[in-house]
Amino acid sequence: KVLARFCRPNDVELLSKCMAGIWALGGEADEVAKAERQKAIANPNNYVVKPQREGGGNNFYGDDVRRLLETKTDEELAAFILMQRIFPGKN
Repeated sequence: KVLARFCRPNDVELLSKCMAGIWALGGEADEVAKAERQKAIANPNNYVVKPQREGGGNNFYGDDVRRLLETKTDEELAAFILMQRIFPGKN
């Protein structure tokens, strides 16, 4: 939606193909984020859960994504973001 405010429709479509989805977890999650959370539980290999802090590392992949999303409270999940996993070199 943000891109549409600043770019032409054709450019929005092209740029969107280069971006990964990212959603808030926990209490900040909107309905779209909650739906994406359910998709991540069903297909955890397509997502990564990352802590909301600098430095990288400490990410969760695969079955760890499912386990984290199913066992943590909303308050605990607020410290993380859910992101569509990027597979470099895969078209």
